[in-house]
Amino acid sequence: MNKDKGNRLDEALSNLPNLAFIGLVEQYIDSVNLFNEQFGTRIGCRRVLNRGTQSRANVSEALREFVAMHNREDAVLYTAAENLFAARTRDLRDCYG
Repeated sequence: MNKDKGNRLDEALSNLPNLAFIGLVEQYIDSVNLFNEQFGTRIGCRRVLNRGTQSRANVSEALREFVAMHNREDAVLYTAAENLFAARTRDLRDCYG
């Protein structure tokens, strides 16, 4: 990782806790509940099933490794966001059971 990328990642990681809200699509219901609690709203959860007809593309292992190598910083930032989201939802559950 070059110095410039490292600085941007460090800056993004340090700014993450300052975001008013973090939601994760794979934890949609908890994200909506957290948003409602944080902002005093009553947004409902809408379930939409993805019924597309396309199948997953065949991707070679070499391509997967290439993408992973070039998205390493994104993965680090996303893991930090997941951890912050978990802490915020845990705090919410602790307050309201």
